[in-house]
Amino acid sequence: MSYKADPKLIGSFDPDFYNEVTETFKSYDKNGDGVIQKNEFISLLKKLNLVFEPENVDILFKDLDSNNDSVISFIEFLELLLEVVQEDKEKK
Repeated sequence: MSYKADPKLIGSFDPDFYNEVTETFKSYDKNGDGVIQKNEFISLLKKLNLVFEPENVDILFKDLDSNNDSVISFIEFLELLLEVVQEDKEKK
């Protein structure tokens, strides 16, 4: 599976950070289909020691799944990280 994104989106990240993000996404994409299923997402949250009630996991997952296809794509993952990075820059 290829983990590619629009060059404009990629250009928003430091190359080392982008590579790290790609590897992180791949490590949670256990079946290698290029998307994170809900069960993979729950594993990611647990690994990060983030504990949510099941209904809140559903809400968070739906928020991240911008095209409503019941999975989180690499692009959706990148868009979320870009939003977080931009918010962090604005705080500084």
